[in-house]
Formats: sequence, C-alpha cells, structure tokens
Amino acid sequence: MKKIIFLSTLAVTFVFAGCQPKEEDFHVEPPAPRAVQAPRFVPTADSTITARQLRLWKDANPVLDSLVYFYRDSFAVADPVNKLRLQEDFLKAQDKICKLAGLTGGYIEYKWIMGAITNPRNRELLEGNP
Repeated sequence: MKKIIFLSTLAVTFVFAGCQPKEEDFHVEPPAPRAVQAPRFVPTADSTITARQLRLWKDANPVLDSLVYFYRDSFAVADPVNKLRLQEDFLKAQDKICKLAGLTGGYIEYKWIMGAITNPRNRELLEGNP
C-alpha cells in the first residue's frame, strides 16, 4: 500500500510539474535611438529680434567671452592636426553654450542677433521700450 501511495504521489507530482506554464522569452528589442533634430533657426526677413532672443543673447555673451580666454593658449599650438582639432572643439563648445543658454539655433542664432542689433527696427528693444 505504501508503494501505491508513493507511486501515485510521484505520478501526480510529475503531472503537475509538466503542466506548469512555460516561461517564454518575451524579450523585445527597444527601438533604436534616433537623433533628435533641433528646429533649424530661420532668421526673420526684416531682422527684428525679440526680447527673449536679446535676453538669451545677453546670457550667453559672458560665457562665450570666457571660452575665448580658456582656449586662447590652445590656438598657439604648432601641430596643425592638433590645432584643427582644438578649433573644432572650440566651435562645438560655442554652439553648445548658446544652446544651453536657450538659443535653439546655437551659435548661428547668436551671430545673427549680434548683427541684427544694429538694425534700426530693434532700437526700441535695445533702449528698453519694447
């Protein structure tokens, strides 16, 4: 009798062990990251700047000036390959500073604002009466 109980317990164990759901591999590959393109800067046709642009330009200006002091000795390098790499790093840093300041067009927008400041249409903005 003990043998029958043992064998039936063993058989039931095997049946239930075989009936457990299989753990399927549901590994899903995440989509490949895409480079997010910032909106391209398009200057206004009449060269008018906004108060926000002027404020962001003023915020980026001192940091860009300090970047020049940081890199000034680097441009005196004699090796042309190293000098070119440093110039590329400098240009990337300029663009990054402008974007972090809030100018979505980066250094291109910064330079455009610098040129557009002289436009007579922006006189009121510069005088503080927008």
